[in-house]
Amino acid sequence: MLLTVVIGLLEVAATDDSGCMPFSDEAATYKYVAKGPKNIEIPAQIDNSGMYPDYTHVKRFCKGLHGEDTTGWFVGICLASQWYYYEGVQECDDRRCSPLPTNDTVSFEYLKATVNPGIIFNITVHPDASGKYPELTYIKRICKNFPTDSNVQGHIIGMCYNAEWQFSSTPTCPASGCPPLPDDGIVFYEYYGYAGDRHTVGPVVTKDSSGNYPSPTHARRRCRALSQEADPGEFVAICYKSGTTGESHWEYYKNIGKCPDPRCKPLEANESVHYEYFTMTNETDKKKGPPAKVGKSGKYPEHTCVKKVCSKWPYTCSAGGPIFGECIGATWNFTALMECINARGCDENDLFELGFKEIMVREGEFSDSYRDAYVLFYATGSKVSAQCRGETARLECSNGEWHDLGAKTVHRAQRKDFAHHEEYFLILE
Repeated sequence: MLLTVVIGLLEVAATDDSGCMPFSDEAATYKYVAKGPKNIEIPAQIDNSGMYPDYTHVKRFCKGLHGEDTTGWFVGICLASQWYYYEGVQECDDRRCSPLPTNDTVSFEYLKATVNPGIIFNITVHPDASGKYPELTYIKRICKNFPTDSNVQGHIIGMCYNAEWQFSSTPTCPASGCPPLPDDGIVFYEYYGYAGDRHTVGPVVTKDSSGNYPSPTHARRRCRALSQEADPGEFVAICYKSGTTGESHWEYYKNIGKCPDPRCKPLEANESVHYEYFTMTNETDKKKGPPAKVGKSGKYPEHTCVKKVCSKWPYTCSAGGPIFGECIGATWNFTALMECINARGCDENDLFELGFKEIMVREGEFSDSYRDAYVLFYATGSKVSAQCRGETARLECSNGEWHDLGAKTVHRAQRKDFAHHEEYFLILE
């Protein structure tokens, strides 16, 4: 007699009648028996309500690669109108496969193979109650966008084995339609349905799931450098589909115009100035975005921003005005651009060598000084006061030279070599 340790109820529908309902399991079949003398298996009989009586034993046959298990295992017994598991019962492996997803380009047929005289896939297989297909189901690919007699149709691409689809070829269809035309810094494209001629605009067309445009899509080119009023667009190609192969390609019109190039060449840098290029975060301000890169043409796309930077320290920039520009219509457009001046700041030592002393920044006036390891420099535009022979001079730094404020007199320290002796002279201009 089998040990019947109860570990859980089998999943069957409960009723108020005595007896137990038969099982419904897509992964197995069941045999119901009553134990006779010497454990002889006597088929159990259902009553008028379709129930098996108490003390009916149930034997499960798991479905596998080669059909059902022929031995089977006793898995439970009906007691007090409930099925109870025997101890140690294992579930059958679910070897079925879920259906593959379909889309607007591909669908599938599920078939069973017969061998007579050769292998023929001629029996349609339907999903079971759980929506799955049994093991050894074959799958055929149907490409929706190709003719039924196309050589891409009707391929058996795989088989369900051990709960997985084993593919012999890809479950996707070859791309149909036409790929998007390449946008660049000069042109971009819009796509419409063909409306009978080159000049009529049809409805907007979107890409299918393969990323292509269906036939007969009409491609309209737009020029980036021109406004919509100046360039309403020109139809340049139509997506043509072959009636025999189902393959598509772009057929271009003749006499296609050219678009102006709105991109900008890099600005010329030198020892005193260089440029930083970046993308605009939005077109209402000039805040710096990610760094911009030149394309294969060696140019920057339209609406690239540029910042002008003085690069040779202590060379400096004149004050006032924005330093940002924007590429518009192949030209870098600066508004009140702050130019970089190829001029170092003024050297304080020059004043000492010219006899000035007690150099002071004038109160309330601009002065910007900075020191390297040896020399104190004043930025262009700095104003100072200095003593010379008992008199106070008002001086201003401009383009690396000191001059009297409001006058043309330039104080420049100039070296001349007399018999290897260096002297400094005050030159008035």
